[in-house]
Amino acid sequence: MRKLYLLTVTFFIGFVGNSQISYPSSQICASSPNVYPQFAPNTIAGGVFSSSPGLLINTSTGEIDIPTSAPGIYIVTYTVSPAPPDFISQSFTYEIQIIPFVVPLFNEIYPICYGSVPATLPTVSTNGILGTWSPSTIDNTVTSTYTFSPNFMECATMRSMTIIVLPSVATPAITTASGSNTVYVDESNNIVAPLTLLCSETSAGFSYEWFVDGLSLPIGTSETYTVNTPSSDGAIRVYNVKVTNNESNCFNSSQEFVVYQSSGTPPPVAPRIQSLASGSTLANIVITGTDIQWYASATNKNVTATALPMSTLLVDGMTYYATQTVNGNESLERLPVTVNLTLDVEDNELVSLIYWPNPVKNSLNVKTKQDLKLNSLSIYNTLGQLVQVIKNPNETIDVSELKSGIFFIKILSDKGSVTGKFIKE
Repeated sequence: MRKLYLLTVTFFIGFVGNSQISYPSSQICASSPNVYPQFAPNTIAGGVFSSSPGLLINTSTGEIDIPTSAPGIYIVTYTVSPAPPDFISQSFTYEIQIIPFVVPLFNEIYPICYGSVPATLPTVSTNGILGTWSPSTIDNTVTSTYTFSPNFMECATMRSMTIIVLPSVATPAITTASGSNTVYVDESNNIVAPLTLLCSETSAGFSYEWFVDGLSLPIGTSETYTVNTPSSDGAIRVYNVKVTNNESNCFNSSQEFVVYQSSGTPPPVAPRIQSLASGSTLANIVITGTDIQWYASATNKNVTATALPMSTLLVDGMTYYATQTVNGNESLERLPVTVNLTLDVEDNELVSLIYWPNPVKNSLNVKTKQDLKLNSLSIYNTLGQLVQVIKNPNETIDVSELKSGIFFIKILSDKGSVTGKFIKE
C-alpha cells in the first residue's frame, strides 16, 4: 500500500526563490494611504494573508490599512494551502514597520517689535526634521502664522507657529521749540537763552530717556528736555532720545542732534508759522526781541546782508528771517517765520486784547476792549503748531493741560482778529 506524506515547506522573503511577496516599502509612515502586496512572477495565487497582532490586513488581498493600524513592527505571512499534486504548503513572510508621525519641535520665537530685525525660520527642527516654511520669511510688520512642511520621506506632521508683532515706536526726531540748535551764554558762561529739545513722538503710552554724549540723563523722562547748563569750554554736545512703548516694551532711538554753544546774541522768539491778513507787512508779524531786523535769507554767510524795511509787504507762503540786536551785537542766527495770508480777516487793529495773569498756571482771563462777539480762540506753540482751540470762548480759558513754555494766543471775532503771547508756568 502506498503512503502519502504531507510536506510543509516555508520560504522567507529575502531568500532566492520563484515565489515571494513584498510591499512598496518596509517602512511606512502612519496615516499614509493603504498599501498592497506585490507578487513576484510565478507566485501561487489564492493564498491567505495574516500578520502579527495590531496590523489591520485584508486576508484575501493583503491590503494593509495603514491609518487604522497601530505603529509598530509586524510580520506579514502569505500562506498557500496544500494542493495536489505536490500537497505542499508554502508560506512567505515580509517584515513591515509602521512609523508614528513625529511632531517637529522648534525653539519658541518670542513676540517681536514692529520693524525690528526678525529671526530666521529654521529649516531643521530641534528633533532633526527637515522641511520648509510658508511664508519662508518673518514679516516684522504684522502678526502672522507660518507653516512648516516636512520634506518628502520625512515621517513627520506639519507644524504651524504664530509670531506676534508688537506695536513699536516710529523713528523719533529731535527738533527745538525755537528751530535753533544753539545754546547762548554770556561772558561769565551763564545761560542767556536755554534750548528746549522736542521729541517728535508723543503719546501717553510712551516713556522717554534722553542721552547726552552717550550718557543717560536721569531727569530726561518726558518728551521734552531743556538744555539749560553750559558745556565745558564751549564744547558741542550730542543728544538723542530713546522712546519706549510702555505696552509692548518696544523702543526706538532718534538720530543724534548736535547742540552748539555760543557767547553771541540769541535770535528773537516768535511762532514759526503765522497767519496774517492780506496786505500785512513785516511790522505785523508777532515776535519778541530787541531791535528786530528782517532778512530774505537764512544766513548772511558769503552774502551781503541787507535788512528788509519793516514796511515790506508780506508774500503768502514766504519765509522771512529775523535777528535781534542786544548791546550792539546782532544775533548771527536768524529765526525763520513763514507767513500765510488770509483774505477774510480784517485789520488786527480793530480788536484790542487784554489777558492776565502772565505768566499763568491754570486759568487765563481774556477780555477785549470792544463790544464784539468772539468766534474762536486758538493757542499755538512756538513752532506754530495749533495745540488748543475753543469755539465761542468765554472770559476764562483753562490752560492747565499745556506744558510749560511760551505760547501765542489768537482770537477771531466778528470784527477781526488779534494775536498775543503768554508764558505757561
